[in-house]
Amino acid sequence: MESKVSKNIYEEYARKVLQAKNKEEDTLSIAEAAKALGESFGRTYHAVALDIEGTIRVEGEDNIPKDILDSIVKVIEAGAYVLFLTGSGSTTVSQILSQIKNVLSENPCYYRKVYAIDGNGCRLFFFDKSGSVAQVQIVKPIKDKNYYQQVLAEVRENLNDYFEIQEKNCGLRLISREDWSSEGLSRIVRQWSQKNEDYYRKIGIKIVSSRWRGKQTFDISHTDKDFALAWFYTEYDFLDVPIVRIGDHGEEAGNDYTLLDSPFGFSVGNLSESITKCFPVYNFEERRLLEGIEGTCYLLNKLNWRHRLTIPSRLVYELSHEYSITCEDLRKKAEISFNNAFQIWANYVDGIFPEELINTCRYTNFANIYDHKSGGIRLSDKEWDALKDSKIEKFFIKRDDELDLKDYPGYLRSIYTNTGILLRGPRYYMGLSTANPSSLQAIELLNENIEMRNMIQESDLIQKILTPSVSQFVDWKLNTLVIG
Repeated sequence: MESKVSKNIYEEYARKVLQAKNKEEDTLSIAEAAKALGESFGRTYHAVALDIEGTIRVEGEDNIPKDILDSIVKVIEAGAYVLFLTGSGSTTVSQILSQIKNVLSENPCYYRKVYAIDGNGCRLFFFDKSGSVAQVQIVKPIKDKNYYQQVLAEVRENLNDYFEIQEKNCGLRLISREDWSSEGLSRIVRQWSQKNEDYYRKIGIKIVSSRWRGKQTFDISHTDKDFALAWFYTEYDFLDVPIVRIGDHGEEAGNDYTLLDSPFGFSVGNLSESITKCFPVYNFEERRLLEGIEGTCYLLNKLNWRHRLTIPSRLVYELSHEYSITCEDLRKKAEISFNNAFQIWANYVDGIFPEELINTCRYTNFANIYDHKSGGIRLSDKEWDALKDSKIEKFFIKRDDELDLKDYPGYLRSIYTNTGILLRGPRYYMGLSTANPSSLQAIELLNENIEMRNMIQESDLIQKILTPSVSQFVDWKLNTLVIG
């Protein structure tokens, strides 16, 4: 029943797609569109590419509305990557990333999930480990090419009457001077570019149309949004992972056309002719198409998002490098702290314990005293022999078979090793001898600890087969056992 309902919904959605694109609602077209929609909505996504103006914020305004900002943050917190892809420059990108950072300030671990590309593919912006915005150049600016002055001169000669010409980081931006129709301006630019079409194609010039602050714009550079997304796919290992693309100018002449010309492309504005790509957003509950920020917000909340199972190779190198630096820094700090603590201890026990024992503690990081993994106190065979036939020896070799369960160690107080014996104090067994320690068990273990303390305080427990200073060393180990 569930699949039949889904099928009916996608068929209804498909009809809306055909209507929005002025296509005939024949059986074959409906089935083709419904199949593509089912595949697009039926999968889990790990990343989304978002246009900015008209898609996540109102054109002419600087801030992202709270509802769409919350939806974007939910995608990030679900583990997916968010890539903002715009034809605007660094100022727009900085505004967007600043707002995202303010919301993620309590969760800086998500910084590496957020990226932005300006100039339709000019530069990549991202947060570094400190939360500052860093950038890398994606394509070499055309102003660095030897043909730049020729292209600039041709633009000024042919288009200066219609556009304000701005030199940007990646290329040239044409901003309409008058309130010309988009169709009229597109025709003028197209006629100009066709005069040198072969040459511009040879040197890789791309012309992308858009709107900025209510004016028609054209960007002349070596990139467009499709190129930018392809670069991101490659750099961050998304070649086998589809990325959702959302924009508002999906028509054939729009600056989002190449971006949204995909089964995973959705437009909250103008649409392309294809019935299996660049879909409008459909509200399944209200049975209507959505546009603008409302459409983007609905789609982000409707799709399934999840962490990738792998880390992009570009991040693996960065993270491993940071890990190495951090570990080395922590190692040095730990070494300094240990040396300081050891010096204090060595000064205190100097004259009490033999010098060779103190040096052994230093060179073994006190591994001759306790086992770093279990916390057990380590006695050598000779030191253990010094406790032969004493109350302490009998106490630690005793075991309670009733508590020696299959899944718990019970009261196993000592373990023989190839270098001696490990003694484990009562505190080690709390929560281990039974699944749910009771108050009676806690009292029993406390009494046991008192018993150990009383035994160790008896001065005749350690046989004098050891020298007095070494006997004191063993006595100190036993007291450490009770304390620990």
